[in-house]
Amino acid sequence: MAETALTWAVLAPFSHAELRQRADRVWQQRLGPGLEDVYRPWDVIAGSGAYSAVLDRNPGSEYTHEIPLARALSKATDHPVYVLYLDEDFAGASVVDRYQAGAKKGSLPDSPYGLAERLGCPLRAAAPAAPPVRGVVVVEGAPKAQVARVLELAPGAALRIDDSPTGTLVRAEPVGQPPLVARDLSRAFPDRDVYTVSTGPTPGRFVCQVVRQGGLVGSYSVPAALKAGWLGGPTLSSIKGETDPRAIADKLGIPRQLLGLE
Repeated sequence: MAETALTWAVLAPFSHAELRQRADRVWQQRLGPGLEDVYRPWDVIAGSGAYSAVLDRNPGSEYTHEIPLARALSKATDHPVYVLYLDEDFAGASVVDRYQAGAKKGSLPDSPYGLAERLGCPLRAAAPAAPPVRGVVVVEGAPKAQVARVLELAPGAALRIDDSPTGTLVRAEPVGQPPLVARDLSRAFPDRDVYTVSTGPTPGRFVCQVVRQGGLVGSYSVPAALKAGWLGGPTLSSIKGETDPRAIADKLGIPRQLLGLE
């Protein structure tokens, strides 16, 4: 599989093992208990000096997880933490932001790749990309305009909001990891079910979580979860009576190609 281009990196003065642990903790806090065990969204690479790096290859993910990650990491050290934006199409230029004491302290004119090399984390030789995770959120029976108004209140990446045969579909553009909006949307539409549906990173992996009134109703996965509750909440035997991922996507009004289920 060809390597996917980097979108951003966070460089922090921790060992590989400690940075992995801290990054996983931030991811779990962002996502909530359960689904963080289905996949890990980032690579973590060791540097040759004091710094290690968290790498993201999820297109369109700028201004989402890297900011709370950098804030959290910078609270745990007296040294700077750097966010490097690496997608050539992002804002027309590469950017380096510096964080200390939990806050952004400014931007630097450095080349992101040059700074990474000086800190012992040569990103051009980064580890191969992990298989992609694709995901979408479906708000059953909710009008697109109302969903858009709710999401305008939440900071984060630009999202694409589309009508679907069953309600409204929310996704990052281009399709990457599912947006972390299901719980907020389920609170805004307490009489509606909200579904977070994803595929990957391992071939054939499929997960569907159902959220209602801000709480997890249950999860369905293919292959089946190893034990009850592994995905958080009850393990569901089907979604709307369907067990095949393609049939579930059809039942929820999700175009199969968005999840790589063609």
